[in-house]
Amino acid sequence: MLPVVPVSTGACVIAAAAMIAAAAAAVFSLFLSASAQHADARTALCAFLVVLIAVSGLIHHVLTDYRARLWQPGLTAAAAPAASLPDRIGPARYRLSPLDEHPPPTVVAAGNGFVVRTGDQVTAYDGPTGALRWRAKDFGQCRLSAVEVVRRDHHDTTGIVVLFFDGAVVALDASSGAVVWRRQYSGRLIASSAAVDALGMTVNDDQPAPDNRTIVYSLAPANGAVRWRKAASCSNPTGAQATSGQLLFLCEGTPSVVDAHNGNAVDIPARNFHDFAAGSDVYLAWNYAGGSEGPDAGNTILVIDPNGRIVDQISGVYAMSKPDNGRLLLYDGRDSWALRDYYKRQSIPVSMHVVEHSRRFSELPTTWLKHRLAFFGPDELQPVLIIDPAALTIEPVSIERICPLRQTIRRLQALAGAVIADCGDNELVGLVPEGF
Repeated sequence: MLPVVPVSTGACVIAAAAMIAAAAAAVFSLFLSASAQHADARTALCAFLVVLIAVSGLIHHVLTDYRARLWQPGLTAAAAPAASLPDRIGPARYRLSPLDEHPPPTVVAAGNGFVVRTGDQVTAYDGPTGALRWRAKDFGQCRLSAVEVVRRDHHDTTGIVVLFFDGAVVALDASSGAVVWRRQYSGRLIASSAAVDALGMTVNDDQPAPDNRTIVYSLAPANGAVRWRKAASCSNPTGAQATSGQLLFLCEGTPSVVDAHNGNAVDIPARNFHDFAAGSDVYLAWNYAGGSEGPDAGNTILVIDPNGRIVDQISGVYAMSKPDNGRLLLYDGRDSWALRDYYKRQSIPVSMHVVEHSRRFSELPTTWLKHRLAFFGPDELQPVLIIDPAALTIEPVSIERICPLRQTIRRLQALAGAVIADCGDNELVGLVPEGF
């Protein structure tokens, strides 16, 4: 079995090797002095140095050989700059069926396109072409528990893919797949969270009761260094994407937002809301009420900034997109649509008609492009609608059928050079506009 991280590295290895070599040389010198009646101090010193050098060389050889046998990705690529986010929808350029497994594969934007996790395997594809870039698999007895994509800062266009195992973390360059850093920890992974300049995990220390604890660790994305550690607010949290510089964990539905640099908690006024999620710049909390006729006044949406301040509160509508740089698509459950500027608290009507609809934004295929919003109706006979918030225009785009018959788009994601449509039956379709 190839270890995913070295047992010991750096100063600890050097110190241990020096102690072993010195002890072995000293014992040999004493033995030589005791057994040889005429051995003088010079002879003992020479023997000491010879053994010291020999043992040190042997330790160096063993250590170098061990590190050479550390786990490495089976396939890597040359690092390359990522394409820009598209602002249009193109035709289907490629179709991928990663693995016939259940649950369906998880697709995350990263590097020059996206990574797909299928079971204990992570594969990176190029966004514009769909070509395979790198692959990480064959972890031996180490079970892959979670995968996160994190960016070092806002200037990092490719990011880092972080693989979480029980007891180990391995970070790969999202463009090339090369190992960036490796870290060990004690315990069992419970959850993970990531954002720009933020990477965190909650770990059960596996101590017997009553000393058993769940600990939150904040790691620096660039090198894996521990920024801080503290007790979690509950024993079994779930992790989620957060806004820049923050970590988000949910304890029985209650959000816990903490600063990734100093561990300070942010007071989030959303404890009685059913759902909570992060957008590009704010958090969204919502409580959906009402029946088939649409939402009622009890259907409330809160828009909360990273400091915990409520910047907008909207009632009687559904949020049909993720919040993105001050913009949010709303629907009243009947036939009225609006774009909301949640910083100005203003809604502008949008003239569009959808025969069928989903009541949850996470179930409706929409995705923010570079500057515009792509809206896919549940029936593929309906044209794709591109909503321009700046010009308040709607552009219908007719493209060939994306998913096979009797299948609908489960999820859309805009990423470097393409928009990926997940057809929900282990088929990913790359929609690539001209110029990419």
